[in-house]
Amino acid sequence: CFEGTPYNDILSFRDMEFGRPYLGNGTFAEVDERGWPKGWIFLSSCVGVVSTKTGKALKLLSPQSARKTMAHRELGQKPVPRRLAYTFTAFGKGCVKVSFDRYTDTPDAKEKYGYRRTRNKPDGQGGVYWLTSEPKMFSGTYEVPAGEWATIAFESEGGETYLESVSVEPLK
Repeated sequence: CFEGTPYNDILSFRDMEFGRPYLGNGTFAEVDERGWPKGWIFLSSCVGVVSTKTGKALKLLSPQSARKTMAHRELGQKPVPRRLAYTFTAFGKGCVKVSFDRYTDTPDAKEKYGYRRTRNKPDGQGGVYWLTSEPKMFSGTYEVPAGEWATIAFESEGGETYLESVSVEPLK
């Protein structure tokens, strides 16, 4: 029995990463005064982090979306393309769409932060994942083009989405 989880019920285990995760607050453990996960971006208001039987989850109602910047360390802008693996655990009604907002930062001493940011189109496509009433693990890959960095985006469609954990790592 691990954290009160029955033997062989691995989907009920909380995700763990040893060392420093590439994507911060992927388990939604840190929240701000509104109950929204720290470090995540919302284009409209979100419901916030709620308790579930296996821990905490970010609750999104259709058509809400949540984004997480992937601009640091190995996930940041590089002169060569690189493949990323993403994994997330979710449940709910409807589906969740995963996409990637693409950006390029160009050095520019005249700009406030020393660079000019450009949003590249089209968005990168991750996939559409149909949800069930029980938590399920999903995964996919995405290739970030050379000279770019990205945010990973989760959009709830057709109901409620509960994201329990999100992880991204570079593929070697």
